[in-house]
Amino acid sequence: MVSVQKYKLISLFSGAGGMDLGFEMTGRWRTVVATDVHPMMCETLRRNKGLPLACGHSYLDGAEIVEGDIQAIDLPSKVTETGIDIVVGGPPCQSFSVIGKHGGYNDERGNLIYEFAHIVKAFKPKFFLFENVPNMKAGKWAKMFSEFLEFLRFDGDYAVRDYMLSCADYGAATIRRRIFIVGTRSDLKFDVTCPAPTHRQRGTAGL
Repeated sequence: MVSVQKYKLISLFSGAGGMDLGFEMTGRWRTVVATDVHPMMCETLRRNKGLPLACGHSYLDGAEIVEGDIQAIDLPSKVTETGIDIVVGGPPCQSFSVIGKHGGYNDERGNLIYEFAHIVKAFKPKFFLFENVPNMKAGKWAKMFSEFLEFLRFDGDYAVRDYMLSCADYGAATIRRRIFIVGTRSDLKFDVTCPAPTHRQRGTAGL
């Protein structure tokens, strides 16, 4: 069997592990740490750890599951490996959701997006991937969204792009739109582009 290089991933706000699973199913990524504040989510990750994937690898193999408030966890002390390749995560969306209380960026949960940024700054990965609901850049929050993007550039250390994508355009049986922010460390001089839709037909979301 040909040995395939595995890139190292840190997962924040992991939930049930959907984003980690997507990366690991490629066979090219290995989750070093996955963390969430909810005990049930962390128990889900623990129970699924070691499940075989179609790529021939085991899910979350060797990963440490860290349970707790991201604001209280000293995550750098939990990660013994160096050279993290990517930090991924989708902070809580309730503060920005259309059906939520619209607490926005100043809400306790809404402000957790900056905890994601602080982890990126601490580890200086090659890339980062942030996911949230479309409403976080709409209307009254457009200016704050722009300020958040600027913050993620870390004075030019990262090139940052944001994309609005629909899951249905990539084969998922749901019309669910999300914002994805992709950061690339500037010294890499590498341009990340969004993959073309695989299921779009006649300009509409195809299920």
